Amino acid sequence: MATFGDFIELTFGRNQRSVPDWLPVVLESLVLLVLLGSIAACVMLRNKRNTWLERLIVLNGGGMVLCFAVTWVAHATVGAGYPYSRTGVYWPVMLTLGGVALVERFADRPLVRWPAWILAALCLAAFVAEFEVGYYEEWRFDAGSKRIARMIFEKAGTRPIRIACSSHLRHSLNFYSHQYHARWEIVEDPGQDGDFHVLLKEHFRPELKLLYRDPVAESALMQ
Repeated sequence: MATFGDFIELTFGRNQRSVPDWLPVVLESLVLLVLLGSIAACVMLRNKRNTWLERLIVLNGGGMVLCFAVTWVAHATVGAGYPYSRTGVYWPVMLTLGGVALVERFADRPLVRWPAWILAALCLAAFVAEFEVGYYEEWRFDAGSKRIARMIFEKAGTRPIRIACSSHLRHSLNFYSHQYHARWEIVEDPGQDGDFHVLLKEHFRPELKLLYRDPVAESALMQ
């Protein structure tokens, strides 16, 4: 359940940075209900001539069972971690499809049907409110790397320079140096000397001149 808790935090707690204590418990309970309901529906519908909706329930439910089994076996045999963040991005999609399909197919009574749709609408509204296209939450520290690399290129061009950076920013700076066909030496050590320094907030060096500080990532270009 810790894996689903992480998904819930990233989905509904991006801007607030935290969610109410009761929300993960409710949504994790819904996850279990969708999983168990999908398994039961697969057993119930396996020998029928199914409608497209029923085929979706069987296909999606079977996919969830298979994914769960494969990840559990990998964890039990070789110690592989359970899906987290982008490595398990298929789970929110399958759980959403599974939950909606189960409600549409089996929730005939208004007492069950309408609360289910209202809950789905509230979740959708919360997701839209948290939707952010300006950066990727897991790598928020990289949100300013493109702008910083562009500033370095405008100041130094493609000539050989030495850039000392925080370790998390090395890959993006290497990427943009290749994009610009620049001969930049990227040094993964924020304490090293260099022509430029690209640093995360925790590595700021007050003795250096601040050229730019990204408002989202709070990373900085210093010299």
